[in-house]
Order: sequence, then C-alpha cells, then structure tokens
Amino acid sequence: MRCISVVVPFSLLVLVACPSTNNGSSGMTMTGESTSDGSTGTDATTTTSTTSTTTDTTDTSTGATSGVTSTGETTSGPICGDGVVDDGEACDDGNTLNDDACVACQDAVCGDGHVQVGVEECDDGNLANDDECTELCAPPSCTDGLVSGAETDVDCGGATCSKCAAGLLCAASSDCESAFCDAGVCAIAASCAAILAADPAAPSGAYSLDLDGDGPAEPFRAYCDQTTDGGGWMMVFKVSSGVMGDALTLWNGGPMNEADESLLNVEKADKHYVGAFVGTSWNQNQVEVSQARVHVYTAGEIAKFWKYDATGTTATDWYSNDTLVESSYVDLPAMVFNQYSIAGEITSGRRFFINRNYNGCPGDQGWLNVDTAPDNCMWDTNGGAVPIRIMYAPGDTYINWTTAVQNKTIGVGDAFAVFVR
Repeated sequence: MRCISVVVPFSLLVLVACPSTNNGSSGMTMTGESTSDGSTGTDATTTTSTTSTTTDTTDTSTGATSGVTSTGETTSGPICGDGVVDDGEACDDGNTLNDDACVACQDAVCGDGHVQVGVEECDDGNLANDDECTELCAPPSCTDGLVSGAETDVDCGGATCSKCAAGLLCAASSDCESAFCDAGVCAIAASCAAILAADPAAPSGAYSLDLDGDGPAEPFRAYCDQTTDGGGWMMVFKVSSGVMGDALTLWNGGPMNEADESLLNVEKADKHYVGAFVGTSWNQNQVEVSQARVHVYTAGEIAKFWKYDATGTTATDWYSNDTLVESSYVDLPAMVFNQYSIAGEITSGRRFFINRNYNGCPGDQGWLNVDTAPDNCMWDTNGGAVPIRIMYAPGDTYINWTTAVQNKTIGVGDAFAVFVR
C-alpha cells in the first residue's frame, strides 16, 4: 500500500491519506507531524468513509487530551427504578412495579389508578363515591362512613343499606324509616294519604305518622290501607270476634294497645286496638277528617264495607244513615231504619248497630251488629258464640236475624275496623 504525505508549512498539519484495504473505504489521519527543516509537503487522497473516528487535540501547555465521539451519545439523566431518589422523585424502590408503595417514583395514593397490593381493594383513578370504588379504594359499604354507592345519606338509603332516619337525605320514600320522603328529606307524614301521594306504590302496612307536624302531639304508628278505594286510609279502631269487650265502651274509652305493632293489620287478634285519634283528633286539634269507612273482615279480606262523609262530624255522630255515601248493600242508604248508631241498642249490647225494624225477636231484621252481652234475643248469641260477635247480612240486602242464625247463613266477621281519610 502506498501512502501519500502532504507537507505544509510548520504551523500546519500533515495529512496522510492511504487507500482502503476493504470495501472501498478509506481512512484519513491528522498527524500533526512536521519536517525538521520546517518545510512541508502535501500529497492527499480523498475518499468517503462510514466509520466513526475520534479527533484528539493536544493542549501544548498542559498535555491533556480530550475526545468527542461522532456517534452523538450523551450522558443520561435520572432514571426511575434505579434505586436512587433523584430530583422530582418522591421515592425510588429500585423497580417499575405499579402495585407497591412507589408508583412511577411517586408515593402510591388512592385515586392513582393502580391497586396497591395489601392496602387497596380497588382503584379506579378517581375519588368519587357514587361508583364501584370509593375514596377509600374499597367497594361501597353500608358501614364505610360515606355516602357511597346507591346510598342517599351516610350508610343508609338505597336498595341494600338500612333505611334513613327522619332528617336525613332521601331520593324516594323507600329510603326512609318513615316511608316518607318530603322534598329530598326523610320526614314523618301527617297522614296515610300523604304517604301515598309521595309514593303511589306504597303498600298497605304500618307507618309512622305525625298529625300536627311541629305541634305538641307525638308521632305514633298506625296501619294504612293504601289500596282500598284509592288508598290513604288510616285505621283508628279494630275489635276482634271472640275477644271479650264492649265496642261502645272501647270506642269511648281512650287509646288501647296503640303501641302494639302486632295489631297494626286487618287480621283477627287476641286483643282489641283503639287509637288515640278517636278521642283527640277527630275533626279537632287542627286535624280534619273528610271521610270514614267501616270494614268487616273475614280471613283478612273485606267482607262488607260502609263509607261515610265525615266532614264536620264528631267521633260519635259520623256513623249514621244521613252521612252514608255507599256500602256493600243495594238497599242502603234509602231504606228506613229503627237503629243506626255506634251506641245502638243500649240495653241489649248491640253496637255499631244497623237495623231495619223490630217485630219481636223472630221478626227482627237488619244489616250489622257488633254484639256483646246482655242478650235479649236468642239470635244475639249466634248459637252461644263468645262475644264480641260480629254479625252481618251476607248478601246485598238486609236479613231476618233469627232465620239467618237458625239456618247458619248469617255472616260472621273475624274483625271489625274503622278507617279515616
């Protein structure tokens, strides 16, 4: 191989060019050599090379040599995961895992979208509590101290948690212990009708009521019939057959067993129920009664009914032919009567008595008798049944009491109840 040297003046470098020995490439070296006499010569061959070279420069005053590579590589910056906490990093645990306490070199927190093993149950990347993962990075729970999931207030409301107490937030009446949601807040309704208005699907059953709202009267529990005749009816009185007592005395005697939740239904019971409403709130103390209904029940179903206009009435005079609106009988209210009152026949124990005429015991005719002793006629006892005896005409017209008892065609009720709306 022949190299050509080019000699230049002393202050210049000497270029030496040699032909390539492979693939046609050539290398060119800057030697910095000079001749002893200061003269230089030049002889150069120029070729193209794809090989990177290094240029060394010598500082004549220090003798230090520096190098710069032609590949463009530079020294790298901080690296997350190298185990060294650099500027901008809160932590560096020497790995790039996202399920431990250090995520992307930042402290793991709830809401970062990564589930920390052993610490978080979920992490959906936000701190909202109305989705499937709460700000605690756990699924909604009825004991998490939050308004989470479908809850309407803290740990209550919705389909799975307990009902909310009065004063707490609600979305529907079903969220409330009182079964009454008023403008987004659980409250105690003033009537069964108010409950039904707030929730047309409200079932019949026991509810909390507060007749005077912020007034002095205490809330109480009552049975509401939410299906019969448009619903919204509150039961204020119920007597059961075969349980000793006098319906008139019970009606006038004040509350009885009012706090017994087992009586708040239309089934026959082993004791009677009288609500305080009868004596304290029937069209008085800022409470208005517009309608009343009387029901005779057999096997929990209405066997017969009577409906009254109770507007402006008292707790004793509402029950009369004059206020009767409709009933189960086609011959009421147009028929003539000799008895139609709660007191009925005082000397014979016939209460809530609706009777057409007396014609000696065998000729007595009528529609309803809630009976107790004393018994003036054999038909009063209904064959020796224990009072109270709830007897009624089973068809759609009046009956002869004696004939019906003797033929065993008399209607016998399990329970007798009074409702108001």
